[in-house]
Amino acid sequence: FDAQPNRVFSYLLAFCNGQYRLYMYDRAGGMYSRWYDLHESPIALLHILCAAAFAPTSWLGIDDMFDRRLHPVITIDDTRYFIIAKCSSSCVIRGRATHVWFVTTSVPPSDSDDIFVIKDSWVNEECKLSEAQILEELNYHNIECVPKVVKACTVQQDGQEDSTSLRRPEAFMSHFNRQYDHRVHRQLVLTPAGCPITHAESPLEVVTCLLDLVIAHKKIWGLKILHRDISINNAMMYEEALPDGTVRVRGLLIDFDYAVKVDGSSRLSSGHSYHYTQGTLPFMAVELLEAGEDSSVQHTAAHDVESFVYLLCWITSLYDGPRSRFRTDSKKLAVESWYA
Repeated sequence: FDAQPNRVFSYLLAFCNGQYRLYMYDRAGGMYSRWYDLHESPIALLHILCAAAFAPTSWLGIDDMFDRRLHPVITIDDTRYFIIAKCSSSCVIRGRATHVWFVTTSVPPSDSDDIFVIKDSWVNEECKLSEAQILEELNYHNIECVPKVVKACTVQQDGQEDSTSLRRPEAFMSHFNRQYDHRVHRQLVLTPAGCPITHAESPLEVVTCLLDLVIAHKKIWGLKILHRDISINNAMMYEEALPDGTVRVRGLLIDFDYAVKVDGSSRLSSGHSYHYTQGTLPFMAVELLEAGEDSSVQHTAAHDVESFVYLLCWITSLYDGPRSRFRTDSKKLAVESWYA
């Protein structure tokens, strides 16, 4: 899946003791058919092999909206975006499987304003409020240092919303009676295109960007929105053009997949079924780590602020200079197992 970012699911044919079984892996996990006898059901095997050889690529798990040519293209709402580079990708099979690319509408880009970010992910439907909805509310209130939504859509497959439930064969479902995630395929086109905060040219830039993120988080919390995943992967920086023609570096807080709306009592608003605690292990507040699966401990804004402290400690402990240069003695640190 990591080597083929346009792959939605994959089939696997297994043989054992004169029998065969068909496996399917997608973003909700793996499933399989019953065993078939190789000698009693040879026609079914022939159908499988013919499908693998001659079926449309979309039937075999390839996303047709992703065109892999000399300049790979992603089409969203009839707009063609040329991929410049891959920003990040997830190598896991089950989960959000987020892929992020830097893209442009023309090759080469006409200017810096023609460079966007596409985020492609499989979102668990337990989250009633999508990242796009969160960001659109922040954009409406003109919150700085967060991405602006250019486009947001749910990928369509044969006129229906693309999801793991849509892709799974009925023959498998009648046999495979285990519960699985219902994940929907969504895409976001965002601006500006940032880079990791560790790419800063100086300690002053790091502190400036972190201050931007803390201020943005405070304003977001003022709207009763809680981020819940402050980490090194979600702290970015970008260059903002000023009216006088100069450029300044700003912080950029990204990835609102785990963000939630809360009510006046700091409890999750109705419609959210996620656990109260979320985050990336090395940056989670101590109280949340000690609580584990204890749902009585709620994720609060104070926990996010504590994560900012650990973020600063992470940068100063593991990096030895500008442009993401690792310390040569970083392997001696106690947190080695967290990033190895």
